[in-house]
Amino acid sequence: MTPLTEALVLGQLCLLVVVVAAAWRRRFPAAFLAYLLFQAGYLGLIFAAEHLITWNAWLLKEAAQAGIKLWLLAALGRDVLGGYPRAHARFRWRAGVILVVMAGLAIGTAAFFPDRRLIAVVAPMFVWIMYGTTAAFGLLLASCLWHLIPIEPLRKAILLGLSAYLLVYCFTTYVITQAWYASDAAGYVHNAVYLMMLVYWAFAAWDRERHHALLTPSIT
Repeated sequence: MTPLTEALVLGQLCLLVVVVAAAWRRRFPAAFLAYLLFQAGYLGLIFAAEHLITWNAWLLKEAAQAGIKLWLLAALGRDVLGGYPRAHARFRWRAGVILVVMAGLAIGTAAFFPDRRLIAVVAPMFVWIMYGTTAAFGLLLASCLWHLIPIEPLRKAILLGLSAYLLVYCFTTYVITQAWYASDAAGYVHNAVYLMMLVYWAFAAWDRERHHALLTPSIT
């Protein structure tokens, strides 16, 4: 790692520890805590033993993380839309359609790919899974905006931060895999945006007013 990348990773790891402490103390959703701990473990591995991070290990990490993100999506959907049965039902079937379509595209892409190595099979599947997860989080955010559903401040921070980050993550991952000449710049952009998301979460998690606030009038 370059000194700048090392500093960014260390900063991300420190902020994750801060957010995990708040999540543990204030009983955030279990799925969110699992996401934070998974991220902290992976960043710790990068910082301590970068040579262990191969393409295959990275893809397996992404597959496991996709499962945690879907768990978090379901938990946020239940917490945010649970009091609005019609909106919740619409979100569930629309998200289900998105995920089924993306899963079909992932399996179809892998099935017709001539190279049978693990990385060659999983990589195309990962792309579609990544798109589907990002679209599903965007759908949840759009549902809240459309129906003007109030969101508890901490869950608002989780949803807004993760939805924005996943969009950037999709873009930077595409650049890294398709435009190698811009991969370094894309990596720095990704790390910087991830750091900003963690700063936002840290402020939201440790803000006493946010923690004790009543439901806000709308997501905005």
